[in-house]
Amino acid sequence: MINPTIQRQHLIRAIERLQRNGWRNNSWKFDLLWKGKRYPPKEVIREAADVAGVDLEPFGGGLRAIHSLRSAGSSS
Repeated sequence: MINPTIQRQHLIRAIERLQRNGWRNNSWKFDLLWKGKRYPPKEVIREAADVAGVDLEPFGGGLRAIHSLRSAGSSS
């Protein structure tokens, strides 16, 4: 699980930032679908951590990222 400080509003702001600035790494297996567009889950979570002002422990993404995003209610 990602840091519980990261909430849905942080994820949405992170997606907005990624829309403006792009991202470094594409996803290999999974995508976050938000308003008809696909985003790499790990990049969304990293950006959301920055928005929330929290430090992520070593974070590898994958299924862990997907479960964290689902639990935050960010799938749309």
